[in-house]
Amino acid sequence: MCKFDCKDFVDKCHACCCGMIPFEKKLYNDNVDKIITKPIKVNEFHELDPFDNKEKDFIIPITNNMTCCFLQDDYKCAIYDERPTVCKVFGDETVPALSCHYQDKDGKKRSRQSKRQLERKSEKNLKAYLKKGKSIIKGENKWSI
Repeated sequence: MCKFDCKDFVDKCHACCCGMIPFEKKLYNDNVDKIITKPIKVNEFHELDPFDNKEKDFIIPITNNMTCCFLQDDYKCAIYDERPTVCKVFGDETVPALSCHYQDKDGKKRSRQSKRQLERKSEKNLKAYLKKGKSIIKGENKWSI
């Protein structure tokens, strides 16, 4: 069982993992009243969800500060109970690209060396995926901006 918990590390990372992600259109529209940072642009697309392999409509809200539009000033999520699957699995290390640089899946602080190794690996993987025009999660092509 994953013991990952952000509250002990968020003062260091400032929720850097809470960037612009694809939301199911229905989830986004149901929670539009909870938006903290107003998007300057919204990209919409229809695609296979990499987590359940079902066709869905998605939205990526683009913000000026490149963070999630539902991220509050105290780094908490305004839609935590309804958050997308990508947010729910972040940190459990089942998908390498969704690993926290500050703590492991058991909630243990990463060493400086381990953190840097993960950062280098993430940068390398991100560059490779973007070069191919693929998603970090499942190799699809519309999940990146």
